[in-house]
Amino acid sequence: FTTGLFSYKDQNGYLRLQIDNNSKRQSPLTSFTSNDEAKNHLHRLIEEFNLCQKLCGLYSTQSSCFQYSIKVCNGACIGKESPDEYNQRVSNAIERFEYVNKNFLVIDKGRNKSERSVVLVSNGKYIGFGYFEPEMTGDDIELIKDCVKPYADNRDVQTIIRGYLKRNQVERIITN
Repeated sequence: FTTGLFSYKDQNGYLRLQIDNNSKRQSPLTSFTSNDEAKNHLHRLIEEFNLCQKLCGLYSTQSSCFQYSIKVCNGACIGKESPDEYNQRVSNAIERFEYVNKNFLVIDKGRNKSERSVVLVSNGKYIGFGYFEPEMTGDDIELIKDCVKPYADNRDVQTIIRGYLKRNQVERIITN
């Protein structure tokens, strides 16, 4: 997962999405295994949320983007659409990559009746998962965190966690 999707606000106040190499300095909204995969995903976001190809870095021009000429883009690329209107749609697109809370533990059923599973997310990043016996840890969050085995964070894991939380009623979520 070497390529990431990032967001920033430009000098005109427009929120912009940008594909770039992942680095330790910045956390991407999501990551991809290739530049092509990132571009394909960004094209889907542009279509779904009616975003500007130029402001998303996929159409290089000094004037309006191609989609503006065919009346698909609302003109943020040439200042015809206000930053507030455009940014709302970009924010809606970004929301799909973010959790409600940045730091939390998901506690749910374990492999048998006496244990529980735990998934740890810290600063919006998947840290890992594990299993614990409630009789041994009680509600001590630090003891529960000690049961977590670290695993790599990636787009697939993030998608699985978000999907699981949307589709399932978990035993509990501990925010910290």
